[in-house]
Amino acid sequence: MKNRMNIRFILLIAFLRCVPACAQQYNYLHYGLKEGLVQSQVKTLFQDSQGFLWAGTVGGVSRFDGKQFRNYTRQEGLLSNQVNVIVEDKMGTVIIGGSGCISFIDGLGVRNVILPAPLEEATVNALFKQGDTLWVGTERGLCYIQGGVATLSETLLREAHIKAIVPGSTDQAMLVLTKESLYKLQNKDLVLHYAPMLSTTQFFDMVEAQDGGVWLATKGEGLIKLSSDGTKAQNFLSHSSLFTTNITSVVTEVNGSLWLSSRNGFFRFDGERFEGYDQSNGLEVTDVRDLLVDREGNLWIATYGGGLLRLASREMVSYTKKDGLLGNAVMSVLDDEQGGYWLSTFDAGLHRLSGDTIVSVETGARNSRTWCSLKDSNGRFWFGTSDGLLMKSSGWKLFTEEQGLNDNLVLSLLEDLQGRIWIGTSKGVCWMSDGIAKQLDLPGAPAKRIRGMALDKAGDIWIAALDGVFKFSNGTFTHYDMQSGLPELSTYCIAIDPHNRAWVGTAFGLCMWTGDRFESRLVSEVNGGNVINFIQFNRGKVWLGTNEGLFMTKVRDALSIGSYDFDHFDLDDGLISNETNLNSAYTDQMGRLWFGTSEGLMLMPSDLLERPASMAPGLHLYDLQINLTAQQWDGFGLERDDVTGLPIGLQLQHWQNDLTFYFTGVSITYPASVEYQYMLEGLDEDWKPVTPNAFATYSALPHRDYTFVVRARHKGGVWSDPVRYSFGVAAPFWLRGWFICLEIVLIGGALTWLIWNRNRSIRERRERELFEMKNRMLALEQQSLNSSMNRHFIFNALNSIQYYINRQDRLAANKYLSDFARLIRKNLDSSEDNLTSLGDEIERLEIYLRLEHMRFKDKFEYTVEVDPALSRDRIKVPAMLIQPFLENSIWHGLLPKEDGEVGRLTVHFYLEQGHVELEIIDNGIGIERSLQRKTSADNHISKGMEITQNRIDLIKKTTGKTIELIGPQDIMDKNGKSKGTIVKIKLSEDFHELF
Repeated sequence: MKNRMNIRFILLIAFLRCVPACAQQYNYLHYGLKEGLVQSQVKTLFQDSQGFLWAGTVGGVSRFDGKQFRNYTRQEGLLSNQVNVIVEDKMGTVIIGGSGCISFIDGLGVRNVILPAPLEEATVNALFKQGDTLWVGTERGLCYIQGGVATLSETLLREAHIKAIVPGSTDQAMLVLTKESLYKLQNKDLVLHYAPMLSTTQFFDMVEAQDGGVWLATKGEGLIKLSSDGTKAQNFLSHSSLFTTNITSVVTEVNGSLWLSSRNGFFRFDGERFEGYDQSNGLEVTDVRDLLVDREGNLWIATYGGGLLRLASREMVSYTKKDGLLGNAVMSVLDDEQGGYWLSTFDAGLHRLSGDTIVSVETGARNSRTWCSLKDSNGRFWFGTSDGLLMKSSGWKLFTEEQGLNDNLVLSLLEDLQGRIWIGTSKGVCWMSDGIAKQLDLPGAPAKRIRGMALDKAGDIWIAALDGVFKFSNGTFTHYDMQSGLPELSTYCIAIDPHNRAWVGTAFGLCMWTGDRFESRLVSEVNGGNVINFIQFNRGKVWLGTNEGLFMTKVRDALSIGSYDFDHFDLDDGLISNETNLNSAYTDQMGRLWFGTSEGLMLMPSDLLERPASMAPGLHLYDLQINLTAQQWDGFGLERDDVTGLPIGLQLQHWQNDLTFYFTGVSITYPASVEYQYMLEGLDEDWKPVTPNAFATYSALPHRDYTFVVRARHKGGVWSDPVRYSFGVAAPFWLRGWFICLEIVLIGGALTWLIWNRNRSIRERRERELFEMKNRMLALEQQSLNSSMNRHFIFNALNSIQYYINRQDRLAANKYLSDFARLIRKNLDSSEDNLTSLGDEIERLEIYLRLEHMRFKDKFEYTVEVDPALSRDRIKVPAMLIQPFLENSIWHGLLPKEDGEVGRLTVHFYLEQGHVELEIIDNGIGIERSLQRKTSADNHISKGMEITQNRIDLIKKTTGKTIELIGPQDIMDKNGKSKGTIVKIKLSEDFHELF
């Protein structure tokens, strides 16, 4: 009874407690000494053509590429550390105005020009490049620099405090703003263009307007718009939103909007109203000296003492305790019909945001921790707390375990197609129907921490719980666990996409239902980026809240979640904190995305945070190392490129072939997403794979000409124009033309000498061999002669002569003696020459045969046949070569015949295919029987045959020509019996020409 009275009391005394709200807060990224900025008092800002951001301070100048600063001070070559103005010429050289000097910075380093007296200590406030002339405006007058020489004009604005110089509306004219007046300078003629009406007005800055006029930043009159002819001036002091009359600088955006700085913050002017940025909406340091809108649309703020700031996002708004929240951790958001927003917080109860007012709502709940909220189809609001379920209709009503909940800790809410309110608690699921809470006692129902629920198009309910994913369909629960594709059992959130697929967030990445199982993937390389706290579908995109910021991708009908590419949004994009809250995302009736973080509530128009696909990062090639060693390029004696600082036409030695190129893609907004692609023309056939590494290494390059090409992009965006650098690697001296020619000459000479020497050696050796062969030939011929005139033949011849004398046969004796004498004379004559004519040799053989026939008249007959085609005088043959074969036929073939048959010996000389052929044919006893009868007395004949064979071998070696001896060999009859022998000798017809 007492509990009922308490509930009635709570419902009766519920009231609203109003808290005044501050303006919406803007988030700034701070860059100071800790981040590498050279000094915290920043006076001027500039962005060069490569995308680098330059910040001029009282302690030097810093160049920022989105990741790190490179600082220039007196140590790096500046003459003055106080930097007040920065510009760039058409060649890409950055020009810096200091105190009494101008510094030029490019790839070659720092160069300085000292201003003439009396400007040697004057602060430079303005720079303007007109053709080859650099105009310099100082606090003590105007000068110009031509050809590296500074000249003080004797007539132009001597001692004037010059603030700015801009081009005028006419050609070759420029406007010069001093502290007191505006002048037009053309062809060194100075004309007053505009003077303020109030003598107390001071000018600080000037910028061109889109219509040809100029905007003037003043002290005393605030902002002034001046027509192009200088006749009409308009000020904006009547605008109540411009809360200061002192404007220190003015810059323009592409759309024509203005940004104005002051000592009390800065403003944006869209042509109708001023929007102020100061301490009330998040600007901690209000002394702003300069503003810059970079080419990526970021606003940079130069503060005096607070370093460099970047406005994270003008469209992304945060709500924190500064705006009236009692607690920063917002867990859920709902909008109502009155345009208000109900904010559930982790530790400060319920709030309502309406316009600029945040109200803390008293609900009567004992515990202020509110986890989730729901607006049902009847217009009722439901809030899940740690104390139970709150319902707001005409009043507040609390449902707890006493009213049927299975647990008071309500973590998630859902309305099904039947209008039932599903309640996810720490102990399972129940539903609310007709004001009564009912528990689901169904088999397989989830029972542990129901963190999220979603309804698909078929009316099925998907549940993310501590022990997996559950699907309720047709009164039955289906359980999905790790075997179904989940990376872990514990799930955090769940949502249904436009294609009716369930997406599930876990601590180990994202999952998507493919129809029969879950496919999972990681969305980040950082662990915290894979803790998925919420999933929200909005205008064709899916937004994932993680512990490392937001991830977004366009929802496609691809079944594989691995084919999705996610964009990342973090503090650099305007988030107040990277850590998002569980199931805290909500899309309101205007399509805006709300979500809670650990540091406050974020409101993000979802159509404003897409990557600028058309914007490519700036690209700068700044260094080349050779063999892992930094180079002093001045020592190469080559002209250097002003932008890169690298030598032009670089030719490296063959051992300088390990190269590392260093480059950087300049992206101020998304430096971590820059990726590169490069190739080396002359080696690579195509681009190398995309890489985030800002260097490229090539080792052991062959000698030839190369061009290194690199390009950059934001992840998935368009490529920048490629940067190219050409160089060459020279061939080693041993591969160069002159050395190859020298090698050819030397090798040719050496080969010539070797060939000559070898030929000489061969010739000498051959001469020696020929000499030896001729000596051996002479010896063999002498032996042949001796063989031809052996003692047995001479003895027998003399006996035959004696025989004829004794018989008183003077005619036979004289004839025999005459032939014998002729034979002896011919043999002696042949000993003087290796060769003899064929006629002489035939005559010798005929004499020999006649002598032998006279001795053995009744033993054999002979014939000598000579082919008429043979020239007996021209053809030469080795002397005494044939006689031993005739002697062998007579003595071993014919004389031993015992059958009474007269022996026949035929000698045949004939010409056959360019060869002189000699055949000796007998009908003697044959070789086999001759060998059986042979005695030691026959050694001289065998010796003659051996000598003849040796002569033939020597003739072959000496001449290289064929002289062929065939036989002696038997002539066989048809019964296989020997019927004589044959010897054949073949020699060249031109045999005499070989000697």
